[in-house]
Order: sequence, then structure tokens, then C-alpha cells
Amino acid sequence: MKWLVLACVALVMGGCGVDLNTSYGTLDQDSVNGFSVINTVWDERFDCGELFWLSDRSQDFDTLIHLQRETSFPSTDAWDFLFDWLDESDGRQCVVVLRDGGVGEWILLRWLRETQNALGNKPEPSQQRLLELGRDAIIARLEEEDDPALLSPGDKRLAESIGLIVTGDQTRSVQRLDGLLSSEAPPMMQMRSALSGGYLEPLISADDEVFAGQFKVGASRMIVVANASPLVDAALVDHRSRAVLAALGDEIESFGAGRAGWLRRMRVRSGDPVPPSILSQLFGQEPFRVGAFHLLVLLVVYAWFRAAWLGRVNPRGGHRLERFSRHVDALAWKLQAHRSWRPCVKAVARYMRQPRPESLATEQDGSEAVDAMLRPAAGDGPHRPQGGNDG
Repeated sequence: MKWLVLACVALVMGGCGVDLNTSYGTLDQDSVNGFSVINTVWDERFDCGELFWLSDRSQDFDTLIHLQRETSFPSTDAWDFLFDWLDESDGRQCVVVLRDGGVGEWILLRWLRETQNALGNKPEPSQQRLLELGRDAIIARLEEEDDPALLSPGDKRLAESIGLIVTGDQTRSVQRLDGLLSSEAPPMMQMRSALSGGYLEPLISADDEVFAGQFKVGASRMIVVANASPLVDAALVDHRSRAVLAALGDEIESFGAGRAGWLRRMRVRSGDPVPPSILSQLFGQEPFRVGAFHLLVLLVVYAWFRAAWLGRVNPRGGHRLERFSRHVDALAWKLQAHRSWRPCVKAVARYMRQPRPESLATEQDGSEAVDAMLRPAAGDGPHRPQGGNDG
């Protein structure tokens, strides 16, 4: 019971909240209802690529695997696309695992049952208080828990239109599996929807209801799995869930998986998004991303200082006059290096409010024109443009 008391201490220290991530279908290994394990296992077993949605790129694959994460049933257009794709060539197969079933509620109920059993053993007062607080935190979390939603009545009517009837509304535990494997069902496996239909051939039965079945489409086929409760990450800790995953994998391989692809969204689109380049993938990862960001900041700061230094037109103080003179000389050298003497002559003419010199063949002509514009007229003071110096 020591570990259970420590777990309750963790719950209490965490603010009487149960930190259990039950997000459905994630691939980051953070959720008990994620799909990271099945993705890793089948990536190693099959030659898997990736298809973002149903498009012309589906012709590159022999097997499509879709783990449904959307809350709504796939559209008629998506099913029609898949059936047409299967009918176009022999030996193709599509595997669709419908969104239904998770292990969040099962885990919380197990924690609650073990906590109540510990309280029934009449622990010491200090331990009893911690166990009671832990029990209350689990009950509160159970009230918030909402396992992946069932198919709605509208979804069921849509399923019937493609020859797949999804039945059942009440969650029920499964005791035994038959078909591709004959064994005791995983303890967390629940059936809330079962499959039926005139063209459906059972592959795995759960207490005489179809958990996984196939539709033949010519020499190709579609496999539909009613729910993912034994296939999510936390369920695959149990060896009986791993046996279900292995049986499905063996069945896919025996038919000939060929080039397999993960179908991320069961939606029809005209094309896939352009895959990111190798450089964008490289610099988008740590630590390259941090280094690239700091390098960009340094370049921006350096460019700003250079622009501010070259853009000054007045010395910043008498004691800096000599430094400003060097600045002007450097700016003149840069302009000369870029052969910018013609724009400079035009700028002087505009400033002096005089006509722009038209025939400037050489740089010497430009220097003479500037001298003429700046030379004071006889008997006058320094030549100034009328209206004052407006810059």
C-alpha cells in the first residue's frame, strides 16, 4: 500500500488534481489514448509513407492505414474515393480504425478501486487522510472524463449507406476474442459499437460481435475496426492488447502490404501539401532553430548600426568633428566605389535649386559641375538656395 499512499501524496501536492492526459489520437507519447506506439510498430513492420489526405498521391501506395481522430464519421465522398481506389487495381487494401473507445475512464476506475480497497484495510489516520484526498481527486477527474465520442445517429445512417452498420450505444466490457486470434480479451477493451452488414466478413469477434471485419472489393479489400480501445498507447502495455495488434499486422502482411501509407485525414483533396525541404526540417529542430534565431538577431542589429552610421549628416558634437570627417570620407569612398557620382551631382543640383546638368560624360565633368554650383557669384556671399536650407 506504500506506493498507493505516495501516489495520493502526489495528487494532493498537485492541487488535488489528477494529471492524466487522455487526448485522443496524438503521436507525441504524452497521452494514454495516443497512437504513437502503433505508428512506431507498423512503421518498422511495413514500408510506410505518409498521405495527408485522399488525393492523386494515393496511387503511389498499395495499402492505406487510417486511424480516425476526427469526431465525425468519414464522409460519403471519402468512402467512395476509397472504394474506387480499391477497385482500380488488384491486391490493394485499406485499413480504417474508427474513432471509438479509450482507456482514460478505465485507468481512473482502477485507481479508484485500489484506493477504496486500501481505505477498507483501515490504514493509519495520516495515511487514511491522504487516501481520502486522493480518492476525492480521482472522483472529480472521473466526472470530467469523456472518452472518445460514439458515432452519432447521423453517422450511423451514413455508415449504413455504404453497407457498414455500426450498432450499439452502451459501453460493455469484452471477455473473449475469436477469429484471427482466440484468447482472453484485454482487460481495458470495451465495445460500444459493433460492426454488421451483408457484405462484411468477420475477422475478429468480441463476445460474438464483430470487432474487425473486411469488405471484398474485387481482388482488393477494406478492413474496418470498430474501435481503438485495445490499440491506444496505454492499452498496449498489456500483452493481450499487443496480441490484437500483432494479429491485425499479420493479416495485413499476409494479404501483401506492399508500399503502405498512413492516411492522416480521411478527406478528399486535389493534392497533398508540398513536403518541407530538408533545410527547413533541419533548421526547424533544436538546437539549430535557436542558433539560427540568434544569428538572425545579430545580423539585424549589425545592419541597423551600419545603416545608422552611414545615414548621419551632422556631427554629433565638436569633439567628434574629426571622427565625423572620417565618416564623410568613408561615405564618399563607398559612393565612388559604387560609381554613384551622377546621383550625387543631381542631388547637389536639387539642393541648390539649380537645373540638373545634362551632359556628364565623365566623373571629372561631374566634379566641375558641382564646383560651379557651389562657387559664390561675384560680389555675393556664399551661394545659398532661395527659401533657405530645407534639406
